[in-house]
Amino acid sequence: MPLIFDLQSAGEARSAFLLFRHPEDGELQIEKGREYFKEIFGDYPCGLWPPEGGISQEVAHSISKKGFSFAVTDENILWKSLKEPRNLKNIFEPYFCGDLAVFFRDRELSDLLSFEYQKWEEKEAVADFLMRLEERKKICEDNSICVIALDGENPWAHYRQNGVPFLKEFITSLQKKEGIQPLTFKDYLHRFKPKKEITLVAGTWLGDFSKWVGIPAKNEAWEALSKARQECGQREEILIAEGSDWFWWYGEEGKEKFNFLFKGYIKKAYQLSGRKF
Repeated sequence: MPLIFDLQSAGEARSAFLLFRHPEDGELQIEKGREYFKEIFGDYPCGLWPPEGGISQEVAHSISKKGFSFAVTDENILWKSLKEPRNLKNIFEPYFCGDLAVFFRDRELSDLLSFEYQKWEEKEAVADFLMRLEERKKICEDNSICVIALDGENPWAHYRQNGVPFLKEFITSLQKKEGIQPLTFKDYLHRFKPKKEITLVAGTWLGDFSKWVGIPAKNEAWEALSKARQECGQREEILIAEGSDWFWWYGEEGKEKFNFLFKGYIKKAYQLSGRKF
């Protein structure tokens, strides 16, 4: 989303000579996502993980304006945004960015769940996780929160029985752990408000935007999207083409179908606009 709001968020080294700034599209994407959630689940969500954890000061303002009370992103962005040396205990609290509460995930714990514990026996994996959680608890103040956030499609197919035995062991053990309480972001904010303000430096869970812009193939895609947006306007096909996955995979070896599909949406936008592609 930071790149849709303003491609210059990627920094001059990556976005030089590329022009794309459509915050109105970004705001519509946020609004459409929120409405779709309500359509499926019957109520509006309180918060969100922006695509790829991508957030900026401008994006945070729009997320709040569209009715969300919190957003979650990666600790990478916290370290970039704080003007002080990296200190692990700083991730164990939310921060206010305007009216939006921003939580920063514990990347190590999140990645262990995503990629490592699938190789372990369930009890050993859970014991290791709880040991690491206890280590963090020693450096935390009371009412701290340790955020676990991960892509849902990454881990569970690689766990035994789609992760069901692990998750049963995980949740049961966590609930028995003295001094540690599982809870939702909404419940946490109901009890504890952020104490600090933060000015966000634009970034993603990866840190920078190198997977989306900066190499010739990906820049070529941005040039095509920018031209199509200018000539065809804010069409549904353009909004789809603004999606993260196209740029993540665009120009990557063996992922030619993403190039093909991306160009297909651009072409359709021209056709429906009555313009020559």
